[in-house]
Amino acid sequence: MANERLRAALLQKGVSIADLAEAIEVDPKTVERWVTKGREPYRKHRFATASYLGVDEAYLWPDALSPEQVTSASQSEIIAIYPHRWGVPRDIWG
Repeated sequence: MANERLRAALLQKGVSIADLAEAIEVDPKTVERWVTKGREPYRKHRFATASYLGVDEAYLWPDALSPEQVTSASQSEIIAIYPHRWGVPRDIWG
């Protein structure tokens, strides 16, 4: 399964596979496998790639996060959703 997010990030930044490989010091075939076959790079290469492309590592490789990190991230943003303002408890609204 191809990594379309990585492909899109490369295109958006205007970077080729060879440019990325040179920047993070890996073989271009390795980067090509990340894009075309959906392989997951080592952690240091994930971080270097995300930094170079200016995107979040979790966006490029969402399956790379541990279950604890996924749980933490999912609980940190939206706590509860209410369909109407009047449905929100008074102590929370204040």
